[in-house]
Amino acid sequence: MYNQRKYWAKAFLKDCFFAGMTSSGRSESIHSFFYGYINSKTMLNEFVIQYDKVVEARRAAEEDEDFKTMNSKPVLSSVNLIEAKASSCYTRKLFDVFKKEWVEATFNLTHDTISKTSEQIIYKVGQVDIDKIYWRNVNFRVSDKIDVTCSCAKFETYGILCKHILYVLKKRHVETLPDHYILPRWTLDARKAIEQARDSPVEIKKLNILLLKFLEEQSIRTRSKQLETASQDSMAGRSQMEESLLEREG
Repeated sequence: MYNQRKYWAKAFLKDCFFAGMTSSGRSESIHSFFYGYINSKTMLNEFVIQYDKVVEARRAAEEDEDFKTMNSKPVLSSVNLIEAKASSCYTRKLFDVFKKEWVEATFNLTHDTISKTSEQIIYKVGQVDIDKIYWRNVNFRVSDKIDVTCSCAKFETYGILCKHILYVLKKRHVETLPDHYILPRWTLDARKAIEQARDSPVEIKKLNILLLKFLEEQSIRTRSKQLETASQDSMAGRSQMEESLLEREG
């Protein structure tokens, strides 16, 4: 495992996009999805019924969240156009994530200038009350298109600009949030694209295949558990028979 650490250690995966998920996130998400609807004793025929109930509940929750997003205005912490643009683009939940970074950038950070050339400026950004060895390096490239990177790599892995980059954007008097730093998957228009994809016959076929595969795996697991239980019962019965024979011989 240690020799293969570049494939699993977080420090080696800062250039990979994970949308904020952890290694156990998928498993935890599935558990959360079915929590309260199924358990280890749920039979396959019951699972299909409960699965429909889970999907219906999840869709209702999504519609409720969409309603809140479309019919409420985010509360801004400043009058800066960067935060204003983020509030108009991101969904309600993702704006809360962005806002947390923005507030940190506005009130809690400071910087040192490491180097400065005609092409780029490197800052070291962090909190005043934290040792500078834990500060992050932010590289701001001077060009027609804003190009800024941070050593924490939050944007590369999560898709949301970190507080260190936001601090530098404010310091450089950038007027608004650059479009290339707004991922479409986090925006209000993302749902429309998903619905259009779901309506296509190809995508519907893919979803059906995935569901059938999942049901098949559940059936195999249920059958394996039944065989294991039967085997254990058989072994238990055999042990009791041998004990009875030994008692008779004794």
